[in-house]
Amino acid sequence: MQVGLDIAATHPERVEDLVLINGTYGHALSTGFQPLFSLPWLPKKVHWGIEQVHGRDRIRRALASGARVGAPFYQMLFVLTAGARAFELRPLLDRYMEDVLGPSFDNYLRLFQELDAHSVYHVLPEIAAPALVISGALDLLTPQRQSFEIARRMPNAKHVPLARASHFALLERPDAVLPAMERFYTANAQA
Repeated sequence: MQVGLDIAATHPERVEDLVLINGTYGHALSTGFQPLFSLPWLPKKVHWGIEQVHGRDRIRRALASGARVGAPFYQMLFVLTAGARAFELRPLLDRYMEDVLGPSFDNYLRLFQELDAHSVYHVLPEIAAPALVISGALDLLTPQRQSFEIARRMPNAKHVPLARASHFALLERPDAVLPAMERFYTANAQA
């Protein structure tokens, strides 16, 4: 999302409109995994932890195994957010977890560090393109308060908060996300 927002700010002629789903404007480690309130000491600890894991296969495998223990929690969250569709989505969630926790795990960890180092907060008011900002209240990776702030700072943004959605809002709630997108694109096409 940050890259899209950066392009919209620096090259507005290339951006007609934006649909932003479950993202952040920057400093991902300062907000990620902190859905209810911010823990100011957490980002430095997470950076330190990533540095300890990087390039150490034994530690990486142990961390990935530990993270897999959380899979039942995410499956229960999917039941809450997606209802009966959660069972259809399980193979997709399993694949996602394997992609993240598999051989590319080091890359994902570094990506979080890069996301933490970058912010487009200061340019949000300059983005004139119409934007639809969609977020899930149960998103642990990019808390919904980030989306509220993005929509608040952008002059032509509309926020669609979803009470029953997590970081996978498009998969969990296509019944809410797709009609919102259709209305947004229809309104912009007529404008």
